[in-house]
Amino acid sequence: MQKNGEKKTLFTGPKYVVVLCLFFILLTLAIVAVGLTLEMAHRFLIVFPGIVLLLILGGLMVFSIQTAVLDGEGILFRFCWFRLAFVRWEDLRAVERDDVTVADIAGFEIKKDFIVLRTIPRQTPRRGGINRKDPPWVIKTTPKNVAAVREYAEKYAKNAEIFLW
Repeated sequence: MQKNGEKKTLFTGPKYVVVLCLFFILLTLAIVAVGLTLEMAHRFLIVFPGIVLLLILGGLMVFSIQTAVLDGEGILFRFCWFRLAFVRWEDLRAVERDDVTVADIAGFEIKKDFIVLRTIPRQTPRRGGINRKDPPWVIKTTPKNVAAVREYAEKYAKNAEIFLW
């Protein structure tokens, strides 16, 4: 499968999402713990929604921990143990930095700089900076990530326009 033995693993999303999820999980655990000390009539009103919220936050945190494994054949996008997508270098048409909307709060868009991998020029990245099975895919912009993607793209993505400044 590989053209060479070297692989690099990059985290594709912002770490603050994981930190926020952990914070809210701890806060919810504290609320559930307080709810367990209440009388039985009030306990259900706090504990049950707390457990549901813990499950939702845990799922969000797990889904937000995504990686991209670069090798000579292409890029494998994963979350946890699940394979999201595999994109071959020759299928890429553009590898560039772009501002991606990560949140929309009260009508104001919050944008972050990402490396966007497109199979068709001008594909619009999804909001949130989370990858799915279909293109385009995004990798957060850090010096390590930019250097790794640039190195592999220049070496293997012969059909792609590379704009990583």
